[in-house]
Amino acid sequence: MNNLSIKKLGIFDIDGTIFRSALFLELVYGLVDDKVFPNKILKDVNKEYTAWANRRGNYMDYVHASWDAFIREIKGKEEKTVNEVIDKFLLKHKDRVYRYTRDIIKDLKKKKYTLIAISGSPTHVVSKFAEYMGFEYFLGSDFETKNGKFTGRILTDGSQNKGDTLIRFIEKKGLRIDLENSIGVGDAGIDISFLNLVGKPIAFNPSSVLAAYAKKNNWKIIVERKDVVYEIKDFKFVSLKS
Repeated sequence: MNNLSIKKLGIFDIDGTIFRSALFLELVYGLVDDKVFPNKILKDVNKEYTAWANRRGNYMDYVHASWDAFIREIKGKEEKTVNEVIDKFLLKHKDRVYRYTRDIIKDLKKKKYTLIAISGSPTHVVSKFAEYMGFEYFLGSDFETKNGKFTGRILTDGSQNKGDTLIRFIEKKGLRIDLENSIGVGDAGIDISFLNLVGKPIAFNPSSVLAAYAKKNNWKIIVERKDVVYEIKDFKFVSLKS
């Protein structure tokens, strides 16, 4: 690739933006199913999932419970075994994606945008999903391995300040970027830092934090629900009282 040419980027979060769940959430269940992780770890995970599914809990509590379980259990596991589970998981779930973002990715590829995926999920699974979706570059959470096994140490946390992570990556690669004409797509508050970098940010199925920020800054807000994709021009939050 000729890095001297000026490039327009298509920057995408993955979890909840392209993939209709979180890669690492589904990976945890896959690792339990294949007996790599013990079944007992699902006690706290399923507790938070049920609370969220019944609208009595917070989605992020479910995410944090799953992430904590992954970090706790990955130490000492064979990298080869985990990669085999990832391959099996992606074979089954790789097409579990939103139509809107899937179609944007295809369109941007045709228009020769440079595509970058950025995610808080482990790079081991992010890399393979991103490759399948046709991304040129990917950024995730890097977990250390030694002698073919995971040490449990996180080298880089892909969910922390995605904007700074992206800038460092661009500088490292020596890419010349037209950010004003670049597109970014995310679904949560942690995506704001990289969405702020581009001239064409899109809040897709946004969380309350991202929705409020997008509204304040006149960003495009897109929602995909059932078989309908629509743009929201204006809205107000409704508080439901039980």
